[in-house]
Amino acid sequence: MLSMSFWQSQGATLPMAAIGVGVAFQELARYGFFVLYAKSEKGLSVISRVPNSPMNRPEHAFVAGFGFGLISGLTMYITQLAESWGPGVILCNSCPSVDVFFVSAMQTCVFIFLHIVWTMVMFDGFLTRQWWKPVYVVLTHYGASFSTLLVPSTIMGGCAISIAICAAILMVTTFIAVRPVFKIIKGV
Repeated sequence: MLSMSFWQSQGATLPMAAIGVGVAFQELARYGFFVLYAKSEKGLSVISRVPNSPMNRPEHAFVAGFGFGLISGLTMYITQLAESWGPGVILCNSCPSVDVFFVSAMQTCVFIFLHIVWTMVMFDGFLTRQWWKPVYVVLTHYGASFSTLLVPSTIMGGCAISIAICAAILMVTTFIAVRPVFKIIKGV
């Protein structure tokens, strides 16, 4: 909500600053969510189907990331839908043959999945004290967010480049997120 308020007040004039502040707010919220999770982990494990399962932490991180991604995605796309009210089609500057709302829908989907795996990676990093993981999450979040500036740009194919960058980050981050899960499965 804070990042959205900042975006509404400064986004049109200072998009890079708005993205910088927005990502910082989101990552602070993700950290706050982890702190809340860490305090409630014992209770969550008790009500779990298998209370002592090593899969509880990855499952909880996945669910937290899904909630985080869904709220972020709704916030991201609802503003686009509100602008689409009325007749006509708004074409994307960087990809003139593509509707801007289609590009926004694709980016929103990718960002929802990114939030899921970012949360899994960040939670695992904090729980295992692998500090490079939270740093990786913050840096890739900035990278993916700044890549969205290619969509309204005049760079030909900017929308495709932006989605490709986000998809590449998604693939690498998914690998990092599921690797601990496979280690648990292998060890069980």
